Amino acid sequence: MSSRVLRINDDDYEIMGLIDKGTFGRVFKVIKVGEYDDKFYAIKVVKTRENGLIDYLKSEIATLTYLSRVLDKTAPFVRIYDSQILKKGNECIVLMVTEYLSGQNLYDFIEKHAMTSQLILTMFRQILLAVNMLHQMNIAHRDLKLENIMVVDDCSYHCPTPVYRVVLIDFGMSCNRNLDYFLSFPDRSEVSRRCTEITKIGTKVTMDPVLGVKTDLTFSEVKATDLWSLGVILFRMVYGEYLNESSGGYINYIRNRVTKFSPILESLFQSIEKRESASEIIDRFKQFLGLSQEYDQKEWRDGSLLEIRLSGTTIGDDSRDMKSGMLPLIPLRPRLTGGGKCLLS
Repeated sequence: MSSRVLRINDDDYEIMGLIDKGTFGRVFKVIKVGEYDDKFYAIKVVKTRENGLIDYLKSEIATLTYLSRVLDKTAPFVRIYDSQILKKGNECIVLMVTEYLSGQNLYDFIEKHAMTSQLILTMFRQILLAVNMLHQMNIAHRDLKLENIMVVDDCSYHCPTPVYRVVLIDFGMSCNRNLDYFLSFPDRSEVSRRCTEITKIGTKVTMDPVLGVKTDLTFSEVKATDLWSLGVILFRMVYGEYLNESSGGYINYIRNRVTKFSPILESLFQSIEKRESASEIIDRFKQFLGLSQEYDQKEWRDGSLLEIRLSGTTIGDDSRDMKSGMLPLIPLRPRLTGGGKCLLS
């Protein structure tokens, strides 16, 4: 087989180019051999000997599969189509087939575009709605940053203005409280422990300072750390820089350089005990925009439980019984080939 072809389970993918190269792996732009619609995919290939990284990648596969199965393709999260984990000698190879996103991450987008108030409003509203949708589904991202937000232009031909859409990517550090329904952890408490006790996680510049201090968070507090990260993202969009500061440092800076976004920023940088939830921030954002309830129903689409439906029921009820048939049983675990568990000693 050609070196430009990757086989994942029963499908072959021809490599069309390199999208990105990082410390732990590469992402390729590919097409599926035998498909004739010229559809592009992305394949992440990670080779590692680190059990911790393998766990993160398994978690990412499981969470993305969950999101891809229960939400339609318009949801603001990268979709996954297939995955496989290979063990070769003392090394594991993790492969993930996802949708190809033609665009750029938000960091590069900000560097190339003048961030007007209207553009910031458009971008941040979508990001906020996406995070609120995750939180309603009992998922916290835990690594929100400019580089993990893709900006896609949905305009195909001759649009008078760009049609930007944001998509969240990189769920390797996410906390998904739904996974205990699908993955064979020793018991349900293991999922909760992974979500709340393993706290110092994420990227330093956007990480809530509480993660370096508090060692046992409730799941509500874990979700609140996502809101701090959103504050840093919005701060960077508004002021064009980061601060390596505590909550007080950010709030003092915001009060000394007031903009129309200052009230939203201050609410995002409150202490974790006082910080509002994503849905409460959305309500504040609507007031900030002066939106009517009629506009809210027709245009805002805030990811409410009434709008996210699955098999006749709504998402967000953490007490549902998977055996009742309310949700389809989804095989979230990737196929493992090469013999034995992909755990390295």
